[in-house]
Amino acid sequence: LESKIQKMIDEADAIRDQKIAHLIDVYSNMKPKQAAQVLSTMEESIAVKILAGMSGRKAGEILSSVDAVKAAKLTESLTKLQIGQDGQ
Repeated sequence: LESKIQKMIDEADAIRDQKIAHLIDVYSNMKPKQAAQVLSTMEESIAVKILAGMSGRKAGEILSSVDAVKAAKLTESLTKLQIGQDGQ
């Protein structure tokens, strides 16, 4: 039973990762100002995951079109996410 539950969890994680990867692709191909408008209104944790999956250049172009206060919050969350992933 435990192995079945773990397999289901792993499958759900894989599906979530695929959906995030799709969103990253979608927002990467939008014009920066359009992407900024949408990312500004969505839940911060999702916006951060999307920005984290983009190239630094593309994320920077989008963040430059976001309200300064919101951009600062997103940047802070991105930094925390990256530090957490690096184990520092």
